Amino acid sequence: MTDERMARKVTERALDLVSGFLDAWAGRSSGLPRQAIERVRRQALRSSHGGKRLRALLLLDTCQAVAASTADADRLERPVLDLACALELFQTSVLVHDDLIDQADLRRGQPSAQVALNEDWSGLTGDMGSNGRRAGSSLALLMGDLLAAAASASADQACESLPHPHACRQTFLAMEGQVDQGQVMDLAMESLPLEDPGSLREAALATIEAKTASYTTVAPLQLGLLAAGREPELSRSLARKLGVGLGVAFQLADDLLDVTEPSAASGKPACGDIREGKRTVLLADALESASDGERSRLCDIYQAPARSQEDVRWAADLFRSSGAIDRASERIATLRAEAGQALSDFNAVLNLDEASGRVLAKACDRFLP
Repeated sequence: MTDERMARKVTERALDLVSGFLDAWAGRSSGLPRQAIERVRRQALRSSHGGKRLRALLLLDTCQAVAASTADADRLERPVLDLACALELFQTSVLVHDDLIDQADLRRGQPSAQVALNEDWSGLTGDMGSNGRRAGSSLALLMGDLLAAAASASADQACESLPHPHACRQTFLAMEGQVDQGQVMDLAMESLPLEDPGSLREAALATIEAKTASYTTVAPLQLGLLAAGREPELSRSLARKLGVGLGVAFQLADDLLDVTEPSAASGKPACGDIREGKRTVLLADALESASDGERSRLCDIYQAPARSQEDVRWAADLFRSSGAIDRASERIATLRAEAGQALSDFNAVLNLDEASGRVLAKACDRFLP
């Protein structure tokens, strides 16, 4: 099955799962509360569309590659699919909360959840003022929580039919907690001083590991191994050795696209990280290489309450001229090489045959530019 067909299958099943979860309580009210619930339900389904389903595909391919036999893989097909869908529902909840924190207007080229729900609420109540906007943001926050709850419920049910059900549940819960901690780290990063680029880079990389790699690559690998029946401690160790570097490379590449790709290509506002004053590895590299005058202006831009279009354009140009973008590309290439070695070790420890190794290599390549 092609990636596109499998991604559609994941999307269809994820929509079924979230619909079932939300429908269980959607009819318990009437009037305006019921209308609000219905708008949240509709937006939850809209937000669950789209995306490449990379996390789900990594989990599914890992299980397929590592399962002892084709018969084992076939027997576990539905619960493994549901576990993969739970990852995607959690991913959607993270994006909803991310957009709220960043006050982003776009997600995948469409209005973000809080923007859409603000319009829905204004249409329901006629409130076009600050109370209406606050209601839209509040509804988006609650929608993200509901999607996270749907993810947990779907994962819990799927784990009942899988090997090592307790370890699978604990892995999913630990992933959720680590991402939340990563969100806190990411928010705190915005107040870090800029005088020490080395410390800033170290903090940014640690945040990427907690906020992104934990659920983008590490958890899908670990859950795929557990679903295939591999022992919990071995699964955890192998997933971390391969998944951390893979996930960090994925986020660094995304940060690069934020500066180099237009909004139409990325589906997000161009240079959004600069506009929001985010402390990134790119910023640390630019600060380290800039002249004294450039460094002073860049610090002023990032420490200001807001950034103008001219500020954003100037900072993006400095990222190029200072060599920060080139260093990001080199760092990603190094992580790619390290991931290749980790994958070889992974295959050797599990004694995978050539065909299984190719399945896993293809799954990992999706995360690397």
